Amino acid sequence: MEDLYEACTKLWNVINNNEENSFGIIYFFIKIKQIDILWLNWIENLPDRKLGLLQSLFYFIFIFVNKFSKIKIIYTVHNKVSHSPNHFKLKRILQNVTINNSALVITHSSNGLDYIKSISKNQTKPEILYIPHPTKLTYSYDNTDGRNYKYDILIWGTIYKYKGIKEFLEYIFKNNLQTKYKIKIVGKVAVPLYFEAINQFQNDYIDIEDAYISQVDLINLLQVSNIVLFTYNSKSVFSSGSLMESLRYNSKIIGPNQGEFKNLCELGLSKSYINYDDLLMKIDNYLQERNAITVKRKLEINKYLKVHTWEKFSKSIYEKLNEKT
Repeated sequence: MEDLYEACTKLWNVINNNEENSFGIIYFFIKIKQIDILWLNWIENLPDRKLGLLQSLFYFIFIFVNKFSKIKIIYTVHNKVSHSPNHFKLKRILQNVTINNSALVITHSSNGLDYIKSISKNQTKPEILYIPHPTKLTYSYDNTDGRNYKYDILIWGTIYKYKGIKEFLEYIFKNNLQTKYKIKIVGKVAVPLYFEAINQFQNDYIDIEDAYISQVDLINLLQVSNIVLFTYNSKSVFSSGSLMESLRYNSKIIGPNQGEFKNLCELGLSKSYINYDDLLMKIDNYLQERNAITVKRKLEINKYLKVHTWEKFSKSIYEKLNEKT
């Protein structure tokens, strides 16, 4: 959210200063006279927060009160549903209510458009925009020298069950491939019990680390890893910040054939797979390539990133809102 905050401060007076507030949804009521635009992300996860059920009640009250105010709500829909099954029905209601009470709804993947339209009760409101996930410009380092990589496959980012790491490792072992690929898995495991479930697969070829990864460590890992793999097995995922961050570092990326992973594959900037057999074929094809990434593809990635910066993203929203006034 820091990147979004910094981009927005160049266009608006952002009153919450990119800081967590201790009031939760009550903060909306406290600042209601100062707010012209309310930009919501992951509001459907509100029940998982501290006093989440009470906060959800206050949120519904705020939505009702806002019908009599001039606050414009922008809602970025990152996923079809929350990845946590807790309070699932309430989360679905929160998402539906927010979509139908927003001025703008944003999705970072093309298949998010149909989903949001299916929820919207009004044909003209909200306005739905598909804008690829913004990112920073490419980080340049020489990765076309055909070096010997330390890892064949890197899986990084916060580790959740929906990311399908356990299922991928089970498939590897089931097919006796546990010594074929050098695999590095790193990220803070959200649920400790899940670490126990995946740590059983660790061996001399598969290194699993339960830890937050710094930007410096990430850069170093990306440089010594041939492929960045995303094994998400949830069809609810529309986009991924980790995906865009990996693209920014000119990584060879493989992900599931859905959401933004599919969109990037269609542009020739990554590869996607439809099942594990297909995935292994894509991995082997990538590993046979001498260079990490061709100069041509590197230029294509850089061109894509220049179009989809955080600054251009926030400016497009700013201009869209001004059209409505």
